[in-house]
Amino acid sequence: MVVLSEWIFQFLLVGVLVIIALGGALVATRFSKEKKKNKRNDHIMAILISAFCVATYFSVTQIIPQAFDGDLIVTENQERSVEQAHVRFISLPFPYKMNEYELQPVSMMLNHSEREEVIMVETNDFTQLTAFASDNPSFVRSDRSVNMVQYVQQVIQPVANDIAEQASSEDELSEYILSELSLQFPAHDFYSQGS
Repeated sequence: MVVLSEWIFQFLLVGVLVIIALGGALVATRFSKEKKKNKRNDHIMAILISAFCVATYFSVTQIIPQAFDGDLIVTENQERSVEQAHVRFISLPFPYKMNEYELQPVSMMLNHSEREEVIMVETNDFTQLTAFASDNPSFVRSDRSVNMVQYVQQVIQPVANDIAEQASSEDELSEYILSELSLQFPAHDFYSQGS
């Protein structure tokens, strides 16, 4: 995984585009020397090269994902915390980003027998989520970040509700749900906040 600070990324990108523009200008002048020199063709070639460079710049800046201080960049076998204000990251296969605010525990509400209970879901291994995110692109935002709230609501909460219905008594409900959820979702830690 290659992680570049924003200014290094911009410097490299602009440098490559300047080299492409200069190379295009050299090719255009050689091409025009072979034929009869025409100012109109030179202007058209300069405009096309400039348009290509501008379009390439904006395309590349949109394609290469970015992360900010406190975010986590996750691949199948590696987690990397961002410690700079703004970075760009490149890797194959494409990595996922966990926003800083989604690294915090996510709460889910369970209603069982007129009793409400808040269960907190804290993820301790984000590398296991990469396979899930690859198989379920609806949980991945356009900036390659995984929507953890949606993941908890649509994947973990239905399982927790099923487990709550299987509990034999109200007293052991919380412990039973927490232990069963820990077995079924080993990448997460679960704890209860009674309400």
